[in-house]
Amino acid sequence: MRAIGKAGLSLVHQAQIGFVNERGRLQSVIRLLARHVTVSKASKFFVNERSQLFQSGFLSLAPIGQ
Repeated sequence: MRAIGKAGLSLVHQAQIGFVNERGRLQSVIRLLARHVTVSKASKFFVNERSQLFQSGFLSLAPIGQ
């Protein structure tokens, strides 16, 4: 096996500068989360409305016997 050369050690102490567009990444996550919340609220609303429709249907049949 060969020993590690000095060239590899000299790169360790050098700063590596890089720019990342984190704002764009955050905005895409926010859009995805907002879309998920909207879809989940819409499906919950549909289930609640269907449940209320059946409940109100059964309640409206009760007074007919009087």
